[in-house]
Amino acid sequence: MIKRIAATLVIDSGYIVNSYNFKIHLPVGKLKYTIQRLQDFGIDEIIILNTSHSSTSSQDFIQLLKSIDSLHISTPITYGGGITCVSDAREIIRAGAERVVVSSKLLVNSNTFFEICSYLGEQALVLHMPIDHTIVQSKIGGHDLNDFQSVMNLLPSNWGGEVMVSFVESDGAKSPNWHNVNRFLVCAIGLKNLILAGGFANAQDIGRALSFDQISAVAVGNYLHREELSVRNLKLNIETAVEIRHSK
Repeated sequence: MIKRIAATLVIDSGYIVNSYNFKIHLPVGKLKYTIQRLQDFGIDEIIILNTSHSSTSSQDFIQLLKSIDSLHISTPITYGGGITCVSDAREIIRAGAERVVVSSKLLVNSNTFFEICSYLGEQALVLHMPIDHTIVQSKIGGHDLNDFQSVMNLLPSNWGGEVMVSFVESDGAKSPNWHNVNRFLVCAIGLKNLILAGGFANAQDIGRALSFDQISAVAVGNYLHREELSVRNLKLNIETAVEIRHSK
C-alpha cells in the first residue's frame, strides 16, 4: 500500500483556523492561498472540516469552492461538516469533492450513513471518530454509544471506506501521545484503511504512524500553516522503508 500525507484544514466562519483540543480556534487566513500552497508543495489530499454552518452542508461547500474557483486544483479534496442526508453528500460530490467526511453520530443514530454508502459507494466516505481516552477505554464523543469497538461493530467487516481517527488530547500539539495511540491500535486490530490525526507534526512521528499496516494516511493540521516547505520536507525526511507518494 502506498501511504499518504493529508492536510486537515479546519474552517470556522469561512476562515482557516488552528484547532486545539477541538475547542479553541485561532484564525490563520483564507482558504484560497493555503490550498494553492499545499498543492504546490505536494500534499496528497486536502481534508476540509467545516465547523460553522450557515445553510445546508452542500451550499457551504459550494460557497467555499467559489473562493478558489480561479485556481486549478487537482489535489483531491475531502469535505465534511454538517452532512446529515444523502442529498447533501450527493451534491458535495457533484460539486467537486473526491469524498465526504461523515460523523460517527450518523452511523449510530440513523440509517442515513448506509444510505449514503449505497448511493455514493463506500469508498466515497470517510467516517470521522474523535477519540478521547480515559483510564479504562477509548471513547468517542458526541453520542451515548461511545466505546470505539462498539461503534466499529456497526460496520460490515468488509466496509470499503476509511476511518479518520482524531486524538482529541493531541489536537494542535507538536507530537501525539504515543501511549494512547498504541492503546487505540490494539483496540483497532483487524481494521484497515485508518487515517490518524492529532499531534502529527514531524517526519519521525508521521513515519512511525505510517509504518503500521492498519494506517493508510496521516492527516497533518496546524503544523502546515507554520512551515513554508513543510510538506516537501516531511516527505523527504520520512524513513524510506515507508512507501509514500513523493512530490515531483
